Amino acid sequence: MKITRINILLIISGLLLGLLVILTCIIFLSPVKKIVLVPGQKEDAAVLWNNSDTITIENGSICGQKAGSAQLPGWEGGFVRYDIYVIAEGGIPEKLGLNDSFRMREEAGLSYTYDFDESMLQKDGNLFTAVASGSTELTVTVENALTLSYQINISGIELTQSHIEMYAGDSAELTLTGPVKDVSWQSENPEIADWKNGKVTAFQAGTISITASAAGESASCTVQVYDTMEAEDRITLTMGESRQLTAQNAFDDLTWKVQDKSVAGLDGDKVTALQPGTTVATGTSLDQTVTVQITVREPSVSIQALHPGTTSAAVLSGIPADAEISIEDESVAVLGNADQESVAEAVHAGDVRRMLGYAKEITDYCRENGFTYGDASLNPAIHPEVGMVSCDRFVGWVLYRLGYTDQPESRGLTLYELYDFCAGHGFEQIGSLEECQAGDIIFQGTDKPVHTYILGDPEDGLWQRYDCGNQSRINTVQPVVQEKCAAFYAAFRLPVTLQPYEEELEDNELLITGVSGGTTRLHIIYGDYEARLPIYVNSYAGDEEIPVPYDVEEE
Repeated sequence: MKITRINILLIISGLLLGLLVILTCIIFLSPVKKIVLVPGQKEDAAVLWNNSDTITIENGSICGQKAGSAQLPGWEGGFVRYDIYVIAEGGIPEKLGLNDSFRMREEAGLSYTYDFDESMLQKDGNLFTAVASGSTELTVTVENALTLSYQINISGIELTQSHIEMYAGDSAELTLTGPVKDVSWQSENPEIADWKNGKVTAFQAGTISITASAAGESASCTVQVYDTMEAEDRITLTMGESRQLTAQNAFDDLTWKVQDKSVAGLDGDKVTALQPGTTVATGTSLDQTVTVQITVREPSVSIQALHPGTTSAAVLSGIPADAEISIEDESVAVLGNADQESVAEAVHAGDVRRMLGYAKEITDYCRENGFTYGDASLNPAIHPEVGMVSCDRFVGWVLYRLGYTDQPESRGLTLYELYDFCAGHGFEQIGSLEECQAGDIIFQGTDKPVHTYILGDPEDGLWQRYDCGNQSRINTVQPVVQEKCAAFYAAFRLPVTLQPYEEELEDNELLITGVSGGTTRLHIIYGDYEARLPIYVNSYAGDEEIPVPYDVEEE
């Protein structure tokens, strides 16, 4: 018989197949050795070859790679069959809550035994249920070949809060800190507060307990319910004034905020008024809020009738004690009492300005209304309709306007009477021409007064003067400018007529002295706030408008 190449290949294939059958029979008929591993675990085993991805062979040991099983041949002084199982470790939670369960994964064909504290875990097949809180160890033995241990912590009934303060109508969260199944919740008095879906809802004032129970364990939370928080609706403050903000039924966590911080500042619960206006303070405690309207009053000043030389106590309202206060026009009024030297000087200077103003007004009036020179039968200061004036009546007219109204009505003050009038009313007598100054009444003459006029302001080395001593002067626009006088007899200076304030001041009072008739403003600065409040100084009774003479009016 001729042997061909094909025949040779068939013979070899048959031999190999027979060998494989023999080896398979040897493997399945050989003694069996079970090996149980977890991924990454190694164990000595003389595996002849490996055709599985469940394990790897490393230096005469096998190492678990992934969950699965394999049957591999081995040699341990004879053929053996290794039944190798790689089981996935895990599936057992480290933490459980009461009534929580987990199922132990068991591979088919393997026997499992368990060791655990039956007072904490219950077993039903491979299902374990936590029945008590605490910590326990679960030991799992597989085929008496692999032992695994797990530490299991079982959380009990523990609430997120043990004490809650709340207002009627509010809600607060109340849950368990850990996972617990089959929990029952109960309120001691549902009319005060009750629990539902993780929240406690308060209905009316009172104190009760909310209790959570599971597996024979329980935990309680005390719930204290207060009536709704309340605060006064509005408060009114003056600048610089502070007030403690309070709210009834408020908790310790009460906090306040102010809407407009330029009107009122806030330090904790103390509010301080900064400038006039209105703002709102909001108090918050838990979920409750209250609002307080804060009004800071506009500052004001009230003062009794104020005249030049008179000091009055101005009552300040809404002005802080540490505010900066000044008077804008000190020719009208000054701060302080009239008995102060600086105030007296200001008042006298105001009298002089007013005197020269009257002198200018009267000379213009006489010129514009055609007055004639001469001694009138009536005092022109009282009856300007007479249309006649002279030097002494003119000076008397100016004094009348200044408030010296005790003059004869029939003819006015003659030159000698005017001299005595000044001396008798406390005017300061000036002894020399060099001492004279604006506002002084000058008398000319050698051994007796023969002429009088009012000295005005200095001008270019000369002096202004107001003089109605003849018709030419009456018809001239005054003041005229010339030397003081040729023949000096005497001069009188206005007295400083002061009425100081002698009563005791209150904390909210401020002394103001009138200097001259007119209007000025009290300037107040407090922080970023400024205010200007009007101050009126009433002139003397002689400050009314001069009526037009009858004869001129008739023309």
